[in-house]
Amino acid sequence: MGVHILGVGGMAFNTVNQFVESARRLVQDTVEPYRYSDEEYIEGLNLALLEARRIRPDLFIRNNGDIPYYTDNDGTEVDIDPQYRVAVLYFIVGHIHLRDEEDTQDARASVFLNKFVAKMQTVMS
Repeated sequence: MGVHILGVGGMAFNTVNQFVESARRLVQDTVEPYRYSDEEYIEGLNLALLEARRIRPDLFIRNNGDIPYYTDNDGTEVDIDPQYRVAVLYFIVGHIHLRDEEDTQDARASVFLNKFVAKMQTVMS
C-alpha cells in the first residue's frame, strides 16, 4: 500500500497516468484533440527524474542509483519519494510550456522549472 498524494483537482498522482492527467489540467490541455501528446508529457516525466537524480541522488539510493524510465501512459507507479511528486509535476508542466512558441509561455516555463529546483533542494523531514 503506497502513499497517495493528491494532485490538481484532488486527484491522486502516483502513477504515470495520474501525472499526465494532473499536468494536462495545469497546462489547460484537457479537451481532445490535445495540444500535446501523452508521449510529450511522459518525456517530461522522464526528464524530471533525470534532473531529480542530478540534484538529489540520495532519492535514488534504494534503486542502486538507477533512474526509472516510463514509456506508456498507464497505471505504472512512478518510483519517486511521495514528498517530491509535486516537484516532478512542476517540471513536467515547465517542460510542456517550453514547447510553446509564445514568449509568455517561456516565463511560465521558467516559473515551474524554478519551483521544481526549489522543491528538490528542500530537504523534507
